[in-house]
Amino acid sequence: MGGTNYRLQCDDKRALSDLHARIADSEAAQTSATYSSVVGTFGMFLVLPFVWRTLSSMSHVALFCSLAVLGAMSHYFIALSLRFAPVNIVTPFQYVQMLGSVLVGLFGDLPDGLTWLDAAIVIASGRCIGWTQTQRREREQHYGPAARENN
Repeated sequence: MGGTNYRLQCDDKRALSDLHARIADSEAAQTSATYSSVVGTFGMFLVLPFVWRTLSSMSHVALFCSLAVLGAMSHYFIALSLRFAPVNIVTPFQYVQMLGSVLVGLFGDLPDGLTWLDAAIVIASGRCIGWTQTQRREREQHYGPAARENN
């Protein structure tokens, strides 16, 4: 349960970093990726003493380092994608990560009920944000930019 649960909790952190990237439209993608990596790093420092296991081989060290590099690259590209498309377009592609986490869990680490609830909350929140943005865009198209000031 631990690995899949951890992965879905990382998706929660990613949702928060997406929110930051969307709010900070004036920030560069590198800045958003750096902020989300720093927040994630310090967040993990809080739990690290309770879950850390010393890496047993150099192959584990290489995998751990590749996880860091791929994670940093994914944060950068997610922040960059939010420059070219609204959140309601980008976010559904990120839900595929949750599916990938469950598929990896088929090898003996399936999520529990609370993890499924967590995933449902993340997906419902994304759908709600997408719906409200679509409604806002339709109002602006119909009533013009003044519709934004009335909200």
